[in-house]
Amino acid sequence: MGSILEVARRAGVSKSTVSRVLNGGSVSEKARLAVECAIQEMDYHPNGIARVLRGAKSSVIGVACNSVNALMNPSLTLRFAGINSVLEQQGYAMLLLTIDTGTTSSLEKALRFLDEQRIDGLIILGDVDNEKERRRLLEYRQVVYTGERILPDKGFRIYMGNYHYSRDMYAYLFGCGHRRVLSMMVNNASERMYRARIGAYASVCQEYDVPCQPEMVYRMVDPTITTRQKLQTTYDAFRATGATAIFVDSTEFANSLITFFSGYGLEVVRDYSLTAVERGKVKGQGDPFITSICLPDFEYGVRCARLMLEVLEDESLEYRDVTVPYNLKVRSSVRDLNQRADQQP
Repeated sequence: MGSILEVARRAGVSKSTVSRVLNGGSVSEKARLAVECAIQEMDYHPNGIARVLRGAKSSVIGVACNSVNALMNPSLTLRFAGINSVLEQQGYAMLLLTIDTGTTSSLEKALRFLDEQRIDGLIILGDVDNEKERRRLLEYRQVVYTGERILPDKGFRIYMGNYHYSRDMYAYLFGCGHRRVLSMMVNNASERMYRARIGAYASVCQEYDVPCQPEMVYRMVDPTITTRQKLQTTYDAFRATGATAIFVDSTEFANSLITFFSGYGLEVVRDYSLTAVERGKVKGQGDPFITSICLPDFEYGVRCARLMLEVLEDESLEYRDVTVPYNLKVRSSVRDLNQRADQQP
C-alpha cells in the first residue's frame, strides 16, 4: 500500500500537497488528479482515502505515549485532562495510543492513523530517542511532540525544560552548601532526560568548582522494579555516595522515602535533605513540606492541544516552539549547611 511519501513521489508532487488533497485542502486541479491517480494505482489505504476524498475529517486527535500504564501515571493523566479540556471545547475527540518510541514499527502504527485519516493530528508525549524515528516524525506536518527539539527551524514542540529545572534545583542545593547531591530518576526516564540531568549536574559542578561524579545521577530503567526496590536502591546509593541531599522525580516517592529512611533511623533535614519534582494539580495545594520543582502538567496538556489546533488551522505554519514555565518552591525539607558552618566556633 505504500506511504504518503511514496504517493507523493508517484504523483510528482510534494508530500504536503498529498496531505492537502487528503484533508480537502486547496491545490491545483492538475495536482489533485495526479494524487488521486497515484492513490488508485497504489491501492493506498482505500477505505480511509475514500472517506477523506469525500471531504470528511475524523475530528479526532491521537495522543501517543510510551507508557503501558499511562492511565496509572499521575503526570500523564493530568496532561490527558488538559489536552481533552481544549479538544472537547473545539468539537474534537481524543484517542489514546500507546506506543514504544524505541520501536519503529510501533511508532509507524500511530503514523498510519494519520495516513489513513483516522485522526486529524497526533500529539506525542515523551521523548523520542531514536534518530530515525525523530526524522520520520517530520515527514508529517500534523504532529506535535514534546521533549528535545528535532530540528531548529521545523516542526512543532512543547517543552518544559528538564535540563533547566534540574539545573535550578542543583543550583539551589549547591547554594545551600550541599556538594554531594544524589539524583534518583525513578520513573523510567528516557536516555535524553538522563543526559539532560547529567548535563545540568555537570554545569553546576563546574560553576562551584566541584568534581563532577556521574554516579551521583542514578537512572532506573527496569519497568518491573517495585517501589520498595527503588527505595532500597536509593538508600544503598545514599550510603555509598555519602550524599547530603537527594533529588527524586516525584513528591509521592519523596514521601515514601522519608518513611523508608526512618526505618534506618534517618530523619529528613537532620540527616539528609530532600527535594523532588512535583506534578502540578488541577486544584488544591502542593506538598507543604518538600522543596520541589513544580511542573504544571495540566497546563502542559492545554498548550499541547492549543498548538495542535493552531497547526491544523494554519497550513502555512512550519515551526513553533512553546515553552511551559515551571516554579521552584522552597519549603522546609532542605538544611542550609552554610548556616551550620557559620555557627561553628
